[in-house]
Amino acid sequence: MKKIMLLLSVVLLWVGQAWAVPVLQVGAPAGVGDTGSYADYIEDLTTPTEEDTAVTYGNLLYVAGLYANKDVVSLGGQYNGAYGPGLDWTDFTGLPDAFADHGAILVATVPEVQVGVGTLSVGGVSSFYGSLDNSYFPNSHAPLNDPNSAYFFFDIGEFSKNVLIPDFADETLGDKLGEIKSLALIINGFDWVHFDVMALQTELTESNHLDTFVTSTSLENNPGSHDVTWKYENGGGGGGGNPVVPEPGTFILVGAGLVGLAVLRRKQGR
Repeated sequence: MKKIMLLLSVVLLWVGQAWAVPVLQVGAPAGVGDTGSYADYIEDLTTPTEEDTAVTYGNLLYVAGLYANKDVVSLGGQYNGAYGPGLDWTDFTGLPDAFADHGAILVATVPEVQVGVGTLSVGGVSSFYGSLDNSYFPNSHAPLNDPNSAYFFFDIGEFSKNVLIPDFADETLGDKLGEIKSLALIINGFDWVHFDVMALQTELTESNHLDTFVTSTSLENNPGSHDVTWKYENGGGGGGGNPVVPEPGTFILVGAGLVGLAVLRRKQGR
């Protein structure tokens, strides 16, 4: 009987884990051929090399954060509520000082060779930090672990608790609250951009059963199966080079230069 109960407990634990929605996940709207509301996660992507990712050619990214249990009081950056401060990014070994005081961080991996010409904004803002050699991401998967990749970091703020969060991979609706952020992408000059997310999760722990609480902070990240790769649509899905579109200021400078050249030639003609 004891063996049966033990086996049943293991099975229930496994089933619970199988149905669990990840704390953090990145997704995109469904494209042509996708089976649901979110872009399907595919295998064996060759450019960049990735074993399991959702592919999008659009300009919208979904990032979901879920409050996994009732004791979690903050998901994003450092907690500074009624129970005292939680840990900040820089309290975790190996993370740069530039991460301090930021919320949840979206990591954008790009081809290193295109860093000098490519531009990228997420949710209307530029990255607050970049690196040519370190993604600082806890889950080392392709293309983050490729030495030919470079990385940009974006502050996407805190996650609130306002909707039930689905699993983007199979679209099963979970029973925990969180937030799905819709982030607009503006990408020029990159053949592909790969997105992952990490956040600080702070929960309360009862101290000595005296109705006093202390904070406990962990570093969370999306599993490698819940990330997104944006690809340039023309030229065979990334092979076309995705031309850089000049900024408005560039057009103004070029226009002013052409006007000045015309005036100078007119004076010389006289």
